[in-house]
Amino acid sequence: MKKKIRFRLKNDLAIPFWISVFICLTCAMLCYYLFHNSFFRALMKLDEDPIATITFKYKTAERKFLDRVIWDRLRQNSPVYNGDTIHTAEFSEATVWFDDGTTLDLAENTMAQVFLHDDGMHGAELTSGTANIESVEGGKGFSFSSSNVQVSVKAGTRLSAERVEDSTVNLSVQRGDAVLNSGETLTEGKAVTVIDGVASAPLFSVVSPVQNQKFLYFSEEQYTVDFEWQSSEVISDLELKISTDKRFKNIVKTVKAADINKTSVELSKGTYYWQLSGTGSEEKHHKEIETCSGKFQVIQSLKPELVIPVNDYNYTYRKQNPSIRFIWDSSEAATAYNFIVSRNSDMSSPLVAQRSSSPSIIISTLGAGTYYYQVTPYYVVNHAGLQNPSDMGRFTIEQRDELKAPVLVSPGDKEFVDKTKDKTILSWQMENESVTYSINVSRQKNLSSPVISRETRDNYITLTSSEIKKLSDGEYYWGVSQTDSEGNKSELSSIRSFYALNGEIEQRTVFPPDNYVLWKPLVSDTRFTWKTNLNLMQYIQIASDRDFTNIVFDSETSGTSYSGANLENGEYYWRITTKDQNFIRGTAAKKLTVVPELSAGKIIAPTVVRRAVVRPSEPCTFSWEENKEADYYRIKIYKAGSDKVLYDQNFISDNHIEVEVDKFEEGTYRWELQAYAYESDKASRRSSMLSESNFVLRKIRPAKLLSPSNGQSFGGWDAIDNPPLLKWSSYERYSKANIVLVKKSGLDVGERIYIQDGYQQQLPALSAGEYEWYVNAYTLDDLDITSDVRYSFTVEEIPPFAAPENVKTAGGDYFDSSYLRKTPYIVFKWKEVAHADSYVLEIFGKKNKLLFTQFLTGNKTTEYKLDNLSDFAKGDFTWSVKAVLLDEEKKRILIDGIPGKGKFTINYSLNKNGGKRKKQGDLYAE
Repeated sequence: MKKKIRFRLKNDLAIPFWISVFICLTCAMLCYYLFHNSFFRALMKLDEDPIATITFKYKTAERKFLDRVIWDRLRQNSPVYNGDTIHTAEFSEATVWFDDGTTLDLAENTMAQVFLHDDGMHGAELTSGTANIESVEGGKGFSFSSSNVQVSVKAGTRLSAERVEDSTVNLSVQRGDAVLNSGETLTEGKAVTVIDGVASAPLFSVVSPVQNQKFLYFSEEQYTVDFEWQSSEVISDLELKISTDKRFKNIVKTVKAADINKTSVELSKGTYYWQLSGTGSEEKHHKEIETCSGKFQVIQSLKPELVIPVNDYNYTYRKQNPSIRFIWDSSEAATAYNFIVSRNSDMSSPLVAQRSSSPSIIISTLGAGTYYYQVTPYYVVNHAGLQNPSDMGRFTIEQRDELKAPVLVSPGDKEFVDKTKDKTILSWQMENESVTYSINVSRQKNLSSPVISRETRDNYITLTSSEIKKLSDGEYYWGVSQTDSEGNKSELSSIRSFYALNGEIEQRTVFPPDNYVLWKPLVSDTRFTWKTNLNLMQYIQIASDRDFTNIVFDSETSGTSYSGANLENGEYYWRITTKDQNFIRGTAAKKLTVVPELSAGKIIAPTVVRRAVVRPSEPCTFSWEENKEADYYRIKIYKAGSDKVLYDQNFISDNHIEVEVDKFEEGTYRWELQAYAYESDKASRRSSMLSESNFVLRKIRPAKLLSPSNGQSFGGWDAIDNPPLLKWSSYERYSKANIVLVKKSGLDVGERIYIQDGYQQQLPALSAGEYEWYVNAYTLDDLDITSDVRYSFTVEEIPPFAAPENVKTAGGDYFDSSYLRKTPYIVFKWKEVAHADSYVLEIFGKKNKLLFTQFLTGNKTTEYKLDNLSDFAKGDFTWSVKAVLLDEEKKRILIDGIPGKGKFTINYSLNKNGGKRKKQGDLYAE
């Protein structure tokens, strides 16, 4: 069996162990210190004075010493030495501040080397990218070179330079003068492009804004950016585009610039890219599109908003001046803030004037009194300096003679504390003089027998889980006192109470909901309900106003529901109030409206005045005026003088209903109407008062058609020789009646009406076709008893009469002048046709034009003498005659016939004018 071996460190080795640990930690700290100094010493030269300092934005810049090949990552305000090469990466910008005040701004992806010449003039060589030089007024100027061009920048001059390719450099002067190595002088607003050392004016150049220019403004509106350019000739298609991206996918402004050389554009804060493009004349530029582009930034920097201390805040102390932390909102592009505290509102004679690089500062030197403070941002951009000061803030510091009692913060008095939360915190205001705080929590108001007693140096405590377990549901009191460094103890703070509870406090009313409408008869039976987890006495309160100044009902209850309230019609508000000694908590008031019954419905029909008149198999319509508040209706029908319900229909949604009364006898009845409203989320059920009316039920028995029977058929000659006799009857006497006969097919389609004084009607001779008939009739009490059916009968077709035989004209069919002198007429003849009572004679001229028609009555009429020949000219004619049968009035053809046809000719040579007729109407043979 293997023994367990325990190692125990001897007491005499403990001291050497801790000494070894101390030595190791000391060596590690020394190594870190030496590494730190060695690393940052690489950023400066110990044997050479710097000629400038460098600041950068967004990303850091890199620097390479003249005698080294390693690039160093710079810090803000790092020194720059003679011969140093500065490089900015993408999205990085840097500014070199020379010791004479001249500045060199380097855009992104730019490399430049800086120099200090023997004559004391500063200079720079641009290897790539874009640079802006601004030489100081009254200085020696600045020496600039790039590729094969050297430029002498005069004092007070602003020059922009861009190296596009290895041998191409764009130069423009915004202010002052610059001299090229060729001797050419560039004045303000002039720009040149230098290619392989040869300078030439570009087709166009932009004077403003310069490359990578920054516009700083302090208002909340948009900023107006002024663009100005120059062109060596008129460019008809010159166009300016402004975009928020390099590739000009999001263009915010396009300006047609053919006839102008400047424009203004309002822009919001942000970075923008511009492009000016156009085509020169064909002789000079071969129609090639030339462009120049650039970048600028609009910086909006609003004045700082003072955050802490709030205006007119009061600080207190007893012996030690308070440490006051000042905080304000930072301003865009501000590199530092000038902080001033003064006793005067005009900020004269400042007591504190400090520069801070962050938007906060702590001051511990102010004693009692009233103070004013202000923050002014400092801007490096555009050498703006101190600009855009904040509003003035004010605070007071008060010295007290004694250590005052702490001021409790949280929880508030009478608040509830959820014991299930992860943290339960008691907090109070911090006092500068305080060293420790004493906290007591007790069930007793005098804080005796505390369940929690703690001391702390902080201005709060977080109750532990074991302390929370000591808190049962109920009310607790707590207070805090404080002790200073001299052992002086303050008075106890004001005592507050809180209610410990498992979970969030829940106390809310459930029913009736807010804006509920309650029918008065249901008030006493309505159960008011609510939910709560407070084990305290509760009261249900009902008032006539929302503020509960006029409480009409107040009752104590131990449960979560109550019924039995008695309320009149009107508007009320109800709530649940919890009371326990000093604690009062009420739910939000909910509106309750008590309303009476629905208005009784107004009956329209049937009534005593308006009888219920029904035809066989037709329902009787009961109607009433619509009640806008009702959802449905119920009607009941009784025999007059009886309570036995004959008809009961509920849940009628319309304001009318059709009732089948076939089984009801004629007589007097009574019916009742009642309106109802459904129960909803916002209203209880309701009903109306009963509406009732007597009415007389009158059943109509329509006239009955007897003969001919429906669908009967009559022969054609029978309908002429022996027309049908229409017979009908009625259950009761009528006051007026008529028979309507409708011919629906055949000749003479239409309607004929026969007024009745009996119950039968002899019809006249009828032509072939389909007929329909019915009776319109009214009773002595003016009820419509029109027949409810229509009978039809058919008269069969009669074949047309045969064509008359032996159709001819007397004397032949040729009538010349010699014949017409002796016999100035023409006689038409034919044989009679059986059953015909009339004949129709027609004469036709050229193109079968009808010239003459004559109806001849009588079966034996078989000839016609035409003695008026004045309407007939010389020529050939045709004529026809047909047998027909007319009605009694001799106006309609009942039976038509087939025409018999003939021809005749009129020819003549003499008339009374001695020759041919001059006009139609002259007579023959005179």
